[in-house]
Amino acid sequence: MVKDHLLQQRGANPNSKYLFLKHHHWLNMTDLGLEKATFINVVRDPITRFASRYYFNRFGWGLSSGARRQTWKTDKEKDQTLDECVENGSEECIESLQVMVQYLCGTEAACGTKEGDGIEHDDGEVRRTDWTKTARATEKAKHNILSDYYMIGILGKNAPLFYN
Repeated sequence: MVKDHLLQQRGANPNSKYLFLKHHHWLNMTDLGLEKATFINVVRDPITRFASRYYFNRFGWGLSSGARRQTWKTDKEKDQTLDECVENGSEECIESLQVMVQYLCGTEAACGTKEGDGIEHDDGEVRRTDWTKTARATEKAKHNILSDYYMIGILGKNAPLFYN
């Protein structure tokens, strides 16, 4: 877990600066007894992100038996295009994903957006979006953005050439 790793590294190197890169949720450093962090994030257009995730779940790196949690009942379901998925009303294309809300909100229980315990389960039980929880997590994410983020960039059509 990031918290444990951070505390271990910080204990071994108390005067060092750290940079976390890739997919990390907001983390309250002062709750860990550390100095307040400067957060920078880059977000993608939600539709482009959704399409990318849809196809990555099917054909992404290292896809082999057991490499993805997602399972499909039939090859036809797995091989359907994103447009077909939406037209067919397939669960994965109609259930809301609040990925950015969760990244910007953090890891605590108040940042969950699904019914029940908010944890993804392998039992096949569907955890639908709980809009009350999502609204609460969104408010916390907005607070975190205003108080802890130095910058949030939007990756899109007008992105600098080095992103293309």
